[in-house]
Amino acid sequence: MATTESHQEEPQHNEAAVAPLFTDLTRVWELDGFSPPLYRASIFYMKPSPQYDVEKPYFMNIPVDPAWLGMKQTNVSYTRKTVAVADIRGHQHLFSLDVSGFQLGYLQSEIPYEGFADSDMIVSRFYDEVKSFLMRETGAADVLPFDFQVRYCFPRPPSPAIEKWLCDYRTVSDQDRAPTDIIFPDYLGETYNFWPNSGHRFYYVDEQKADEAWLIKCYDSSTMHDPSIAQFAPHVSFPYVSMAGEPRAPRESIEVRTFVFYG
Repeated sequence: MATTESHQEEPQHNEAAVAPLFTDLTRVWELDGFSPPLYRASIFYMKPSPQYDVEKPYFMNIPVDPAWLGMKQTNVSYTRKTVAVADIRGHQHLFSLDVSGFQLGYLQSEIPYEGFADSDMIVSRFYDEVKSFLMRETGAADVLPFDFQVRYCFPRPPSPAIEKWLCDYRTVSDQDRAPTDIIFPDYLGETYNFWPNSGHRFYYVDEQKADEAWLIKCYDSSTMHDPSIAQFAPHVSFPYVSMAGEPRAPRESIEVRTFVFYG
């Protein structure tokens, strides 16, 4: 990593081109030396408000009864920012789970396309494929898949491919995190939203293939004794058009959550 001035090509024009660019491109990271293509689009951050000094952000994943006076589904408000997103195609080796909080791997599933509409097949077969994949990529002693989510445009079932923007953990400060409660009928969960920070650097891989899989870290207990290790990677999905301005096919993906154990 260096901290010198750098000139980069202007982000590609699209629907966000008329908005001022929020991303600060003056700080140089490894990929910047290759002048990667930059995609320009808008994302939502948590909107700063004095309200959060006295009230924790929350989402209610249960119906809100009108009798609960003053209670809303959520107290989270957002602000839109236009960011530059760099394409890592050809430079995937620069990003890893322990450095950036994410990396790109290759997972060739034996499940037929239609099989991803079958929950039993996902649990009985795809989980094993994911487990083998993660153990190979990370050197883990064991992997426990525990949840999945299929995302697709009805009525078509999904393929394993997904396009996401990933934020490099090294560009996220502790003050950027906004712990947010997620309230379910039977338990209380927590996630992170994020305050705006122009230093955040976002990445994606253009034309992601069905056998390319993102590994995205959500939490790493080893950071308790080694803070240099990436703890997580903020990530967001997005409406995407090609660099040529052409619409892309509807999103189709499968996301599997796992616990990864090391010996």
